[in-house]
Amino acid sequence: MDQFDFETYVLQFYGKGGIYDYGFLRQDVRKALKIRMEKFPEIEFSGDSFDRELIRDIVLKSRGVEDLEYSV
Repeated sequence: MDQFDFETYVLQFYGKGGIYDYGFLRQDVRKALKIRMEKFPEIEFSGDSFDRELIRDIVLKSRGVEDLEYSV
């Protein structure tokens, strides 16, 4: 899965009108993806639900949410 496809996948869940609709923007996902790759280089990027949830928690943390599934 390339980066654009992964961003689209994340937005289908957390973007406007998505399953959970947190209002994520593509730029939010891109910033979080960069952080994810820098902070967790030992975890192979697969573009799966685990990566999607890490991205979710990174974006939410940047918005001040403290009750997260993962420690990011």
